[in-house]
Amino acid sequence: MIYRREIDGLRAIAVLPVILFHAGFEAFSGGFVGVDVFFVISGYLITTIIIGEQQAGTFTLRGFYERRARRILPPLITVMLVCVPFAWLWLPPEDLRHFSESMVAVSVFLSNFFFWNDISYFSAAAELKPLLHTWSLAVEEQYYLIAPLLILLVWPLGFRRLTLTFALIAVVSFLAAEWWILADPAGAFFLLPARAWELMAGALVAMYLWRRNAPGENRPWVQGALALAGLILIGAGVFLLDESTPFPGRYALLPVVGTALIILFASGRDPVGRLLGTRALVGVGLISYSAYLWHQPLFALNRMRTVEAMDPLSAWILIGFTFLLAFLSLRFVEKPFRDRSRFNRRQIARYSVGATFACMVVGGVAIELDGVPQRLSETNSRLYKVSEERNPTGGTCSSFDLDDGIPAEECVPEGNFDTRLLIIGDSHTNAIAHGFMAMQQKSDIGVTQLSRSACMSVPGVSRSGEMDDCARHSKMVHEYIRNDSRHDVVMLVVRWPLNIEGSRFDNREGGVEYGDNSAVQLIGSEPDSEAERKQQVAQALGEQVTDYLELGKGVILVYPVPEVGWNVPYRMMRKPEKSFPPEFASTRYDVFRERNEDTLGMLDGLGADPSLARFRPHEILCDTLVPGRCITQVSGTPLYKDDHHLSRRGGRLMAEEMLPLVRGVHREGPQTVPDLKERLGTVSE
Repeated sequence: MIYRREIDGLRAIAVLPVILFHAGFEAFSGGFVGVDVFFVISGYLITTIIIGEQQAGTFTLRGFYERRARRILPPLITVMLVCVPFAWLWLPPEDLRHFSESMVAVSVFLSNFFFWNDISYFSAAAELKPLLHTWSLAVEEQYYLIAPLLILLVWPLGFRRLTLTFALIAVVSFLAAEWWILADPAGAFFLLPARAWELMAGALVAMYLWRRNAPGENRPWVQGALALAGLILIGAGVFLLDESTPFPGRYALLPVVGTALIILFASGRDPVGRLLGTRALVGVGLISYSAYLWHQPLFALNRMRTVEAMDPLSAWILIGFTFLLAFLSLRFVEKPFRDRSRFNRRQIARYSVGATFACMVVGGVAIELDGVPQRLSETNSRLYKVSEERNPTGGTCSSFDLDDGIPAEECVPEGNFDTRLLIIGDSHTNAIAHGFMAMQQKSDIGVTQLSRSACMSVPGVSRSGEMDDCARHSKMVHEYIRNDSRHDVVMLVVRWPLNIEGSRFDNREGGVEYGDNSAVQLIGSEPDSEAERKQQVAQALGEQVTDYLELGKGVILVYPVPEVGWNVPYRMMRKPEKSFPPEFASTRYDVFRERNEDTLGMLDGLGADPSLARFRPHEILCDTLVPGRCITQVSGTPLYKDDHHLSRRGGRLMAEEMLPLVRGVHREGPQTVPDLKERLGTVSE
C-alpha cells in the first residue's frame, strides 16, 4: 500500500476537534464529528489493505487480526491500567464500579453497547466517564470482525459485486440511522448498524481508487477544488453542528462526504494535500490514536477530582499533557509492539490475552466489591452513605405492583393516631414520608405513603398521553382515597417542573442533569400549544384537589423542591478541604424562579380553602442562609442525596416544618410555617 502523507494529516484533522470539543471549547461545538472522519479513514485503509493482499494471494485472517492486535491493544490496555490507580484514589464507589464495568466492556469490545445502555454521549454526566470515548473503538473492532469475512465471502463473485455489496450495506445503514435517530437516538449514536455506512463510505473510496491506482485522475484544479470542498464540509460539521443536532444521519454527511472527497482527490499537488502533508499535521496524525485514547481519561478524572468547572487554562494544560503522553505512547508502546523483530506473533497473542484478562480481573474485583467503599475517608464515607439512601418502603408502598392492587394493610400503620396523613406523588415523596414516619409516634400522626417513581399521581394525565402504568397508578390511588375514609389529610409531593416543563434541570453553573425530557399531558388530548397543555394539566389537578376537599379531607400541596443540577454528596466528596460554607454547592435562586414560573402560577391558581394548605420548600432553602442562593447542605450535612432528591435529613427538615400545616389543615385550617432562618444552623445536629 502506497503511503500518503495527507492521510496522516487527515487523522490530525479528525482528532483535534474531538479533543477540543471534550475540553469544552464552545467554538468546536461539532467536534465530535472527528470520530466520523476516523470511521471513513478506517474503512478506506482496512479495505485497501485487504483487497491488496487478497489480489496478491497473501491475505490471511490470522495475519489481519495480528496486525489489528498490535495496533489497537497495547496503547488501549496501557491507558486503562494507568487509569486504575487514579480511579481508585479519586472516584466514589458508584463511579469506580461504573469505571470497572466499562473496563470489562472495553476488554470484550462491547463498550459501545455498555454506554448505549448507560448514558447519552452529550449529557453532562458523560464528561465524567473516563472510558466513554472507547465506544468508537468498539464500533471499529466489531467492523474488523465482519469486514474481512464479508470480503472473503463475496470476493469470488467479482470486484463489481463486492462494490455493490458495500454500496447496499451503506444505503441500508444510512436509512437505518435516519430511522434510529427518532426511535432511539443513543442507539443510533453508539451502535454499528447506524455507523456502518460511514465505514462503508471509506471502503467504497478504497474500491474506486484501487481500480484507478491513484488518488484521482481529473485535472489538477478540479482535484484541488474537490479536496478543498471536502475540507470545508468537515469544517462545517465541526463549527456548525452541536449536541442538539440529530446524529448520525443526514448531518453526518458533512464529515463523511468531506473525508471521502479529501481521500479521493487530495495529493501533494494541490493546496489541501500540501496542507495536510505538513510536518506539524503529519506529526499529530502519527500520534492521533494515542492522543484520542489519553484525552478523555485526563479530562474526566480532572473533572471528577475538582468541584469547579474546567477553565481554559486547565484545559490547555491537559491538552498539552495529552500530546506528551501520546508521544510517549507512540515511542514506548505503539512502535515496539508493532516491531515484529521485538514481539513475534505468539508473544503478541499472549500479551493480548493476558493483559485483557488482567483488565477484566481488576474490573471484576472492583465490581464484586461494589466500588470498594472501604477506601473512603471518614467524611467521604458519611457523604457516600447519604448518596446511597434508599426508601425503606420501596417496592411495597412506593412503586407497588399494580396487578396486586393497593397494599393498604401493609402500608397503613396500625394504632390510634390523632391525624392520619396519606402522602402521594412521585419519588420526591420518599424523603418527606421517611421524615414523617420517623416522627410518627412523637407527633401522633399516622403516615401512609402510596407513591410511584416518575409518576405525577394526578388522575387523567401521563407522559405518554395514554393509559400507561403511571396513569393506572394515579387512578388506583385516587379511587382508594375516595373509598377509604381513614385518612384525614392528603399530601401531594411531585417534582413539578419536570412534569410541567418536561425538561431536565440546568443550573447554569455547570450542573446539567442527565435524563429523558418528557412533559405530562391530558390522556387522549392533542393540545395545539404548550399553553393549552399546561392549562389542561392544571385543570386535572384542580379537579383532583376539589374531589379531596369535597370528601372532607385536608389537602397539602408541596411546592417544588429546588433542583440542584449536580450530585450534592459527590460534589462535597470531591472538595479537597472538608469545610463547607453555606454557599458551597448552592444554586441560583433566580434560576429556580425562572424555571418554576408557570408551575408556581399553576399551584397558586388552585384557589383558597380552609382545608387547603400550601408548603413552599424554596422559602426554607432559598434566599435564607445565603442571599440569592438555594442551599443544598448545612455545615457539611447534605440536604440532598443526589441532584434533585432530598436526603433523609433534608426530608426530616421539611417534615418538621410541615407539622403545623398537617395538624392545622385537619383541625382548624392551615397555619403559617415559622421562619426557619435562625434554625437552619441546627440541621446537622
